[in-house]
Amino acid sequence: MRPIVSISRWQVAGIAIGILALGVVASGCGSSPSPSGAGGTHTAAVTTASNAVLGTILVNPSGFAIYHRTSDPVGATTCTGTCATVWPPLTVSSASHLAVGGMAGFSTFTRPDGTVQLAFHGEPLYTYSGDSQAGQTNGQGFDGIWFVVTTAGSVPSAPSTTTRSGGYYP
Repeated sequence: MRPIVSISRWQVAGIAIGILALGVVASGCGSSPSPSGAGGTHTAAVTTASNAVLGTILVNPSGFAIYHRTSDPVGATTCTGTCATVWPPLTVSSASHLAVGGMAGFSTFTRPDGTVQLAFHGEPLYTYSGDSQAGQTNGQGFDGIWFVVTTAGSVPSAPSTTTRSGGYYP
């Protein structure tokens, strides 16, 4: 006779979440790029999310907001070193590995360190290390030059001049 095993609803839910997480990890093992959260260089994949204040914004697959820097030249970056640590560039392994959710307007360029960075309508794309969880837009309007990218690629007409401590001031 087999012993009866008692499993609570919470244990079943935990097992289901574990299996789901394993599936997500396994799906990143193919030829598709696998994203990381804010705070590091990313292999890019872009999707959208609805934001109550900003409308439809670009996010990485982890749900972290994607930003652009208005002082960057089109198709190039001057955000390197400390700047790239605070504002990690959204990169891809090569121009042929774009994963942009079927949206138009994406391109790539080679950064000074040799990595390939993703751009939207020519604007280099970044995440912000100050966003600690998906859905946050803590970098919006930072120093009057950092803005969340909307699906229209638009920049607010009246940029904020907010200066916050602990960030990068170019």
